[in-house]
Amino acid sequence: MRTYPRQKLYDVGHGQFFAAWSGGKLNDGNDGDFTSAFARFMETDRGVVPLSRGRLGVYFAVKAAVKEGRRKVLLSPFTIFDLINMVIVAGGEPVFLDSAPDSPHIPLAHVNAALGDDVAALIITHYHTSNPEIAKIAAAASKAGVMLIEDCAISMGGRPGGKPVGLHGDVGVFSFGLFKFIATYFGGAMVVKDPALAASVREQMAGWPQMTGADLKSYLVKGLKLDTLTQPLIFSLLTFPAFRWGYLNAIAWVKKQAVNDPEPVLRSELPDMFKRRPSDFQQREWARQLPKVLENRERRLANARAYRAALEGSNAIVIPPAPDDVADCFLNFPVLVDDRDAVLKGLMARGFDASQYYYRNCAELEVFKAFHRDLPNIGAFVNRLLVLPAYPSVPEEYAKALAAALREIAADGPAAHEGASA
Repeated sequence: MRTYPRQKLYDVGHGQFFAAWSGGKLNDGNDGDFTSAFARFMETDRGVVPLSRGRLGVYFAVKAAVKEGRRKVLLSPFTIFDLINMVIVAGGEPVFLDSAPDSPHIPLAHVNAALGDDVAALIITHYHTSNPEIAKIAAAASKAGVMLIEDCAISMGGRPGGKPVGLHGDVGVFSFGLFKFIATYFGGAMVVKDPALAASVREQMAGWPQMTGADLKSYLVKGLKLDTLTQPLIFSLLTFPAFRWGYLNAIAWVKKQAVNDPEPVLRSELPDMFKRRPSDFQQREWARQLPKVLENRERRLANARAYRAALEGSNAIVIPPAPDDVADCFLNFPVLVDDRDAVLKGLMARGFDASQYYYRNCAELEVFKAFHRDLPNIGAFVNRLLVLPAYPSVPEEYAKALAAALREIAADGPAAHEGASA
């Protein structure tokens, strides 16, 4: 059976980029009317602010929320390290909250226990599934006068409780990087409830230059590399055999090539390279890809259902609850296994590509030791998490075959159960 890569880029517009760059149309005043298109997609009249990097939405939101005596920002440590940096450089103090058992989601009980007069903001990250208590959490934050920021980087299109993710709180933050549902050379957007805050963010960015071809070139190179290496023939004959050999033989350089997030750093100020407005080309691409988001989500949900049906009843694998057709997105399908490295090696030996997720437990990173907290639930979750490919071009038959191999390799035992991994 053909091996499908753990990740596959969606419809990245390489050709469109070359045409725009060579034709001098990266910044030609034509932004594809992205802000209006995204507002229609979100079914909202809230302010939409395009961003050169999605994480900037967290920076601007926290910066607006922080006041004298209210600097704490509650959030999960299971995220990219630069999201923590955005809290810090905006003047906030990160306070990490633990998740529910066998889940990445912060539960309402943990939020209520942490809310106080010194809390400025709460960041709720939606994962492969949406936070099941988001409506109650939003009500608790509102009552406490705390800004609720929804991180929707890997949950675009979900509608927990029938309301789109990003609209439950005060600010919704979206990412349009290479591995996201809208896949481009970086970028994102924030959806803002308060018109004054939206206007303030636009004003703060007004003096920033737009991204140029030079700014986007490294992402072009990365995108072309990934697209080339995951082409079916090249992946089957070259990429996967080489990576499998490196992984099974513990070759550090080979394993490092699969890491999406670079080595973590602690930032004390917003880097100059972040101070950019998105190019017109990027916004045109975002608008072009918007109509495909929900269709692709349906295919991912079908794969999630296939994985779950094939893994249900295993005593060695913790699986998510049944996919919520309204709320969930499943960028990948997450499972929890003991001895994850051994399971990964077993899958690769059988010709299947899977991985741990590139989000980490930032509470354990040395660069953030000043904010360290012992969080047993999220620690156990991160150390056991394995994600399976669910992107639209993965056939359900492949998902079933991968799941069958996983069941055999994980060797059913008495300890595992159905959980809330997501």
